[in-house]
Parts: sequence; structure tokens; C-alpha cells
Amino acid sequence: MVAMLDSLSLKNSKLGLETLDLMDYRGGVRVLLNRADSSVGISREDVMSIIGRAPDVLVPSDRNITRSVNQGEPIALLHNFLPHTGVDWFDWLMTDQYIKAGKMFPAFGLRVHDDEAFIRARSGFTFQNPDDGGEIGIAPGPFFFASSITNGKPGDKDVQTTFNGYGVFEDIPVVRNVIAGASYARQSNKRDVSGFYAGSNIWKFTYLGELDIIDDRTVATRAMRDKFAAYGEVDLLLLDWLNLRGTFDFVKVTHNNDQTRYAIGAEPFISRVIQPRIQYRINNGPGSKPGLNQDELRLELHFFF
Repeated sequence: MVAMLDSLSLKNSKLGLETLDLMDYRGGVRVLLNRADSSVGISREDVMSIIGRAPDVLVPSDRNITRSVNQGEPIALLHNFLPHTGVDWFDWLMTDQYIKAGKMFPAFGLRVHDDEAFIRARSGFTFQNPDDGGEIGIAPGPFFFASSITNGKPGDKDVQTTFNGYGVFEDIPVVRNVIAGASYARQSNKRDVSGFYAGSNIWKFTYLGELDIIDDRTVATRAMRDKFAAYGEVDLLLLDWLNLRGTFDFVKVTHNNDQTRYAIGAEPFISRVIQPRIQYRINNGPGSKPGLNQDELRLELHFFF
């Protein structure tokens, strides 16, 4: 049985163990505690008191796993392939490295789960367009750096090159964790995108923000070109099973075609594989385009496997 360091998971694990005990299965059950070394305010003693026994297996938290899940990619095809050289600073820099090839999502900016967010839709890095190519990365200490070369836009003979780097700093005074990073993509010889992003959390609040600067020189977009896109998000984990989210979207477009979007919504956690989402969006666009000025009420149901 797999348990996590949150009260809802531990309570469900306790109910599961009690049910198995009534069925005389408990003697053959092992408890695995995932992300067991995370600092979330629940101690090892708390776990034992809640589920009534000590976990049999403790799996530590590994940011590489979280990163691969967020990016929707395998963690690596080839990991730690460089031998130690004996040069301290170089070996530290190459502490954790990987190389992979195949169909992937090039690393760029925040992987927000909203492909319609302007920072994702206008930069071209969504969950709808994986690309074939290769990527190499290193993760020394709290830092992560990666570069990829992929096929790029279909029909374009030019390749796409991306660079992404960020740092995750834990146990910061006042806030628990801070992430800050930057990305760059050469999508063709006439289009470049640069991104800067950061995030943090205080108490039950999580804050995320990103600014993408778009340099588009293609002939097809001459009449209406994106200049930059901005995104802000605030999450409040109101209850163990309920997250409230507010977002702000903005894209600067030439000839007064800017668009702004505000959204507020709720995300109850029904189970580990099912998550409904309700969201109200306020859209503001050019007055000449009524379709971009209509408010929306959205109901979504997400499944995770």
C-alpha cells in the first residue's frame, strides 16, 4: 500500500489497512511511504500514530521525478553517463546529468496545465505539440540546466533550439520554497522567444509568474504580431481536498490587439486519478472582436493515469 505525507492519504491508508485486517490480509501487506523526507509538518511519529504502524519502505523525495511528471516526459533515457574526473568543481557541476532522444516536450518556462494560457499558446510550448529531437541536461545542487534540439514547426526546414535553467531553493525564511528560472528558444531564423519565471509559497498560498518576450519577424504575422505574454497565478490550498486558483493572463499584440484574461476557480481532489475543475473566466480583447470579449463558465473533468 502506497501512502503520502498528507492527512487525506494517511487517513485513507488507515481505512485500507483496517479493511484488509478484517479480511485477514494484513499480515501480507507492506506500507510504502512516498516522498518520506519531505518537510510538510508531518513527522514520522505522526505517520505511525495515524496509520497504526511504521512504514515498511521509505521512498525519498526526488525533484527529478516531479520534474518529469510536470513535463510529461520520461525522467531520462540515459542518466549519469559522465565518469568522475577528480576535479571537484567539474564533478559537482556534473553531479546529475542525463541525455534523451525521441518525442518530447522541449523544456521552456512553467509547465502550467492550461494550454490556452497566453504564455503557452503564444510561445508554442503546449502539451499538444510534442516534438522529435534530443535533449541534454545537468542538475548540480539546487540548479537545473537543459538544452534541446528538435524538428521544429512542421514544414519548416529550420530546427528549434531551446535552453532552460532554474534553481529551486528550499527552507527559505518566511517562504518555504522559491523557484526562479529563465528560458530561451530559437524557433526559426525569424522567431525567438525568451522567458523569465518564478514561484514561491507562503502558508497555504502558492504564487507563480512568467513573462515571455516574443521576437517574431515572420512575414505571415506582419499585420498582427505578439510582443510579449505575461501570466500570474495564486493557489490557496483551502482544505486537504480543495484548491482555489486565481489567474491573470495578458498578451501584448501590435495595432492595439491586446488581450487580457482573469479567471477564478475551484479544484476539488476527488481521488488521485480524478479531478474536476470549475472556472469562471473574464475575457477582454479588442472591441472589434466580440468573440474575444465573452465571459466563460467552464466545467472540466481531468483523469490522471
